[in-house]
Amino acid sequence: MNRLGKFKSTFHELGHHIDALESLTDRSKYFEQALYNDFHSLEKIIQDRYNVNQEEAYKLISSHLARDSYLHSISDIVGGITDNACVEPWGHFEEGYWT
Repeated sequence: MNRLGKFKSTFHELGHHIDALESLTDRSKYFEQALYNDFHSLEKIIQDRYNVNQEEAYKLISSHLARDSYLHSISDIVGGITDNACVEPWGHFEEGYWT
């Protein structure tokens, strides 16, 4: 059984299908842009607070994501935003997945 719970993969893939239909995103790039904006705001806050560069900020974010399996969906989204530069340990690593 999937360690993230019974039917986890089913719900995960249904989420992708819903997103593809754009029923929750008003058929615009608004939702996608909001995710990018939120992540880059977090990145900037971490860089400023800890006086680190982007690579170090990504390592801090990745280490936090790795602590809890319930953050797997967040890790997946962050991987998409950063071209898997900031992802741990869950994500989509197949070439071309995010294009």
